Amino acid sequence: MIKQHNDYYEVSNKNELLEAMKKKAMYILIKDDMDQEVKSLLKTNLTEEDSMGAELGTHGSIGLLSEIPYQIIQYFSGKPKIDRKLESAIRMYKYKMENGNILLYLKQLDY
Repeated sequence: MIKQHNDYYEVSNKNELLEAMKKKAMYILIKDDMDQEVKSLLKTNLTEEDSMGAELGTHGSIGLLSEIPYQIIQYFSGKPKIDRKLESAIRMYKYKMENGNILLYLKQLDY
């Protein structure tokens, strides 16, 4: 069961993680055995340094143009629907390690 604390959600499975992301939770604490799955999802994200060069070079249009092929690839990937949704949603989050757990936080909080 998803646990909502004052300023973060605590999740321990994929469905809870997706639910928290749909609510656009500012902070999500990953518990139990979910950390390996979330780490593999985070590997699909480009780092800010990697994406910044392309963004600056195209005046930000690469973000819009890259979304179309990304969604097509996701649709035909053959992955379970929940995994595809998580991969798309996790692109809005950054992470840091907190006491051996993963803490996801919205990218917009850095700006």
